Amino acid sequence: MNNVLTQNFKPNLLIDEFLPESQPFAEPYSCPLCEGILFESVIDKCGHSFCKECSETLLKQTSKCPFSNTDLNPPLSYNLIVNNVLDKQKVYCKNKNNNCDWIGKLSERKEHILNECPKQIISCEFSPDCTQKGFRIDMKEHIKNCPFKIIECEYCKEKINLKDIQNHYKICNNFPVECSYKCGKKIPLNELNNHIETECDLAETNCPFNIVGCEYYDIRKNVKEHLNICLEKHLKMLTNKINDLNNIINNQSNTINNLNNEINNIKNEINTIKEINTNQFNELINNFNFLNSNLNNFREFIIIPKSNFVPNFYDKKLTNEDVFELDRENFTIMKNTQNYGWYGISSEYLFEKNLNLSSNNSLTKSSMININNNNLDVIIINMKILNTQNSCVMFGLTWSEKESPIETGFYSQTTEENKSIIFYCFNSAIYFKGIVTFAFESDKKCNDGEIITMIVCHSKGTVEFKKNGKLIHEPFPIGNFDMMKIRACVDLCDYGDKVIFLR
Repeated sequence: MNNVLTQNFKPNLLIDEFLPESQPFAEPYSCPLCEGILFESVIDKCGHSFCKECSETLLKQTSKCPFSNTDLNPPLSYNLIVNNVLDKQKVYCKNKNNNCDWIGKLSERKEHILNECPKQIISCEFSPDCTQKGFRIDMKEHIKNCPFKIIECEYCKEKINLKDIQNHYKICNNFPVECSYKCGKKIPLNELNNHIETECDLAETNCPFNIVGCEYYDIRKNVKEHLNICLEKHLKMLTNKINDLNNIINNQSNTINNLNNEINNIKNEINTIKEINTNQFNELINNFNFLNSNLNNFREFIIIPKSNFVPNFYDKKLTNEDVFELDRENFTIMKNTQNYGWYGISSEYLFEKNLNLSSNNSLTKSSMININNNNLDVIIINMKILNTQNSCVMFGLTWSEKESPIETGFYSQTTEENKSIIFYCFNSAIYFKGIVTFAFESDKKCNDGEIITMIVCHSKGTVEFKKNGKLIHEPFPIGNFDMMKIRACVDLCDYGDKVIFLR
């Protein structure tokens, strides 16, 4: 028990807080723990009275009465007799030392301190945003101008912190701003543009009759005067405009009548054509469809890039005279044999450091047509399919260190099978590194007469294919291969397959 009694129990009520005339009545009621006057007194079963707060501190340390060693058996009961006596005694305010002169009953002091005492230290009512603390009498003035005070914008009624009101005015749609033309009016921000465009007397504007030819342009105030002065002039301009419109309408009416007459004539011609013999009519339709088809083909072919290079394919003696017919004069290659394997023929390297052009632009070791310099960056090759049995024609690029261009089966000049990128004309598929990478089901099979374009860019390291001038797919990167070892290659599968390279 001695350990308990040595604890520091803080008194909540001292004898000098009572008025002198009340001190004799309060002095007998002291707390044995804190030695102050009993505050909100409780009593244990053995008759000892303690302050309520002191009893709570005691119970955290022991369950025995420190004076009789009996069980405390919480919760302890309020000591109504003692509390009634003390509550009636007059006391000073807790903030007497801060010059609060309030005097009243002890029972009234708590309400005074919580709600009235001007010298009580309180927090701002806008905490925790505002951390300001001070005397109640001083905080009243602070609260009026607290930056965190919630106020209502007088223009748009939005609730906002006092500290943010100036920034809010900059974006408030209803905040009145001066007209930029200094007309003296203040207009809500969201109506400013409309004011300038339709109302402001100092804003520049056209005469409303500019639609009929009036070119007057001045501030709106002067335009209004101009309208009053030039009324007759504007009416004449309006009349002339109406007359012009009437003339246009009449001309359009005549045009419509002429078109109606032409339509009627066409209808009559159609009725006459319907009376023609059925065979003659069908023949006419067939001829028309044929011409239309040729026209569509022509439209497609005008977008085909112009060739600037014809590959120099190997001599027949280096290939197989029984397999291919290589016509250097007409730039054609034809399959001469029927077999079940693919035979390919390749060109010399496309990119060489030193290019030698023949004077007659014929196929030479590095044949280019109509090229005046020796550093061609973009090579455009157009191959036209003259004849194919099953469209089993392949056209593209291969990489090889070998000189021999051909052998039964796939390209023998390719040291690794995946060193190739080829367009397969049978189903418009693209083989890249030996694998079908893209197949275009909606555009199957290239036919006789169609042109396949291959564009190889040395600086970008790309190759792209076009069919009749239309891009088949985005350019493919080939920069990871030795550009100086690239060859053009052609596969012809069936007997009679024939292609020509266009100059």
